[in-house]
Amino acid sequence: MPRIPTVRNQAGFAPLNLPRPRRFDIGGGAFRALEGFGENLGRIADRLQDSQDDHEFEKAGRTYNAEADAVLLGLKQDPNYLDHPATGLKQLKDAQKRITGSTQNPRVKERLNRFYETTEPGLLFKINSQALGIGVVQQKASLFQIREELVDEAAKAETEEEIKEKAAEYSALVEKDAERGILNALEAQKEKAGFLNRVDQVRDELRKEARIEENQRIKREKEEAVEARNQSNTEFYRKLQDNN
Repeated sequence: MPRIPTVRNQAGFAPLNLPRPRRFDIGGGAFRALEGFGENLGRIADRLQDSQDDHEFEKAGRTYNAEADAVLLGLKQDPNYLDHPATGLKQLKDAQKRITGSTQNPRVKERLNRFYETTEPGLLFKINSQALGIGVVQQKASLFQIREELVDEAAKAETEEEIKEKAAEYSALVEKDAERGILNALEAQKEKAGFLNRVDQVRDELRKEARIEENQRIKREKEEAVEARNQSNTEFYRKLQDNN
């Protein structure tokens, strides 16, 4: 044991009260502190991993949404609307497989699969709705083309009975398309009522074209007559000169 320093005073020698050196406690308290520090590090690591998972999932989700928009746009430009549901579903599945395969993180893969299951029905609904819209536009265009053909035939008809037959034929087509939902009630009524007006317009156009053609024919005949007369006069004067 080291000796305790002493100092001399009037009463004699007395111990000097110096602070004793503190011993480091390496007992349970220190180990508990180290254990708590390790738990904090673990929680921080988990949070970092969660943040990394969130960012990777967000990036993959954005890529999938962009590819889904591209699928819709591509189908919109495809006139074969009846094939759109099957084609669109296949393209979405291919995009899902490609994007999921681009990550090695099982947690992100699981979140992506749940994301696909949640969003796929809505995307298929958009694809089907878009296909129906394209189909309606195409069917309307086809109906209007038939209308113009029937109008042209009615405008060239020689009797009113033939015109009425063409109008009745078109009205039947309009009613069928209205029953199928291609035309609404207002559109159907407008189409049936406007058929005869369209016939009158075409007949006026045909009469106008006929007048123009007739005027051109008369003008052409006059020009030909003048040219023939000039040629005749030229021949006459040539013969006179030859005789002289």
